[in-house]
Amino acid sequence: MSFGYVDLYQIHRLDAFTPMEEILEALHDVVKSGKARYIGACTMSAWQFERMQNLAEMHGRTMAQESLAWMMSKPFIGSPVVGTTSVKHVEKAVSAVDIVLSDDEVKALEAPYVPHVKSKAF
Repeated sequence: MSFGYVDLYQIHRLDAFTPMEEILEALHDVVKSGKARYIGACTMSAWQFERMQNLAEMHGRTMAQESLAWMMSKPFIGSPVVGTTSVKHVEKAVSAVDIVLSDDEVKALEAPYVPHVKSKAF
């Protein structure tokens, strides 16, 4: 099919291994590029997105900074991959190096995650 855009681009659920900010930014980019008019999420609650945004704003950070700070707090993540299209985004990402999250902040960021059991079929 060779459509110029779709009316609705919908994701299924959160990916436990992808930061919330990365998911939101990718969806935003799809809309900004004109490839989709609207975005949706069929098994995610709006409060999950809102909670991440509120936590970041409460600390005067962007969701990207909050996500990168969380990743850098994990010893098993050696190098987060940052995709960006502007110098401003690079500067914001680099500034996350100076953010040290408290144990309570890490717990708050991880609280919405619900593990999904994978069957052998997938």
